Amino acid sequence: MRLIPLAALSLLALSGCTFPHYANKDIACVRQNMTYGGPNHGSMPFDYAMGSCVQHTSDDALGIVNARQVPLDLRADPELQKLAENPETNPYGYAYVKR
Repeated sequence: MRLIPLAALSLLALSGCTFPHYANKDIACVRQNMTYGGPNHGSMPFDYAMGSCVQHTSDDALGIVNARQVPLDLRADPELQKLAENPETNPYGYAYVKR
């Protein structure tokens, strides 16, 4: 019985050693899509990667009334922030948190 918590703790401790963790899920999503893309295609350009990571919020449970984008927080990665600020690399105007 005592081995189960010990085994779980050991697995949690080791999991941080195998994969890079980003403190920000938005940066991780964009980087993941730019590197690996989706199941049917290879890596994505920045604007497609950003578009696949955008989330929406709304005033109702179904997401119909006043739907709007939740801005991606890319401030911790200066390279991605610069790409988001450039209208040539963000032609669709996806929302991002400004510096």
